[in-house]
Amino acid sequence: MNLHIIAFGKCRTPGLKDTKAYYQKMISPWAQCMEHELKIEPQSSRHQSQLHDSRKIDTFCQSLPHAKLYLLDEDGKTQKSSLWASMLQKEMDLYGRLPLFCLAGPWGFEPEWKQQHPRLSLGIQTLSADLARIVLFEQLYRALSICKNHPYHIE
Repeated sequence: MNLHIIAFGKCRTPGLKDTKAYYQKMISPWAQCMEHELKIEPQSSRHQSQLHDSRKIDTFCQSLPHAKLYLLDEDGKTQKSSLWASMLQKEMDLYGRLPLFCLAGPWGFEPEWKQQHPRLSLGIQTLSADLARIVLFEQLYRALSICKNHPYHIE
């Protein structure tokens, strides 16, 4: 199983970089979790930034034709860990697609993109980009542990 995460910018918080590496290692017996860091490039407006980011994501997605893109967005659907596990299982086993999770750049996603792709939320609070990555990595580890009947997740 391969999982892909697209994020804008590098994870710069030292302790969180270590935590991210920890979760990648914990996920590795079950899946290869690849993070793709896209460069943040300043644009003249919020709208221009969103368009530019969307083009970058589109270009990346073309290299993974069997991927299912999920946007991580504050207005996305919140769900229990068991539903994350079910979603991963269905994408891989039933549909044969690679889950691809995208964390927005500093200006968020284009409104049109929000309508075109399924959106998930890591919660209603605002998180820094680095912390959102850690929460996503942990949630993916938790979901995979549920799929594999590992005792990490306690219901």
